[in-house]
Amino acid sequence: KRKDLVSLMIEYPNVYTDTSYICLQEKDYENLEKEIIKITGKGENFEKVCEKILFGSDFSINLIDIESYKKYIENFIKTKAFRDRKTLLVNKNPQKFLFD
Repeated sequence: KRKDLVSLMIEYPNVYTDTSYICLQEKDYENLEKEIIKITGKGENFEKVCEKILFGSDFSINLIDIESYKKYIENFIKTKAFRDRKTLLVNKNPQKFLFD
């Protein structure tokens, strides 16, 4: 369950997740963001979770249910979800996960 994962992400510093295969369309990102807000509220815990989400770029998996990788990237760019946090998801969070 996502609620369990979110709880683990809040409690433990080394628990991360990514968006591979759960966010193929623009609305999927919006639904994910709404679900996280529903679980955490919009405060400190929401920010903590956002700092542990990695943009999922599993190329071969993502192509199963979407027309192209280009479309997959475009959907992420166009989504209104995580508007001010996209740099976190694609740059800062992966760097922290891999190198800190």
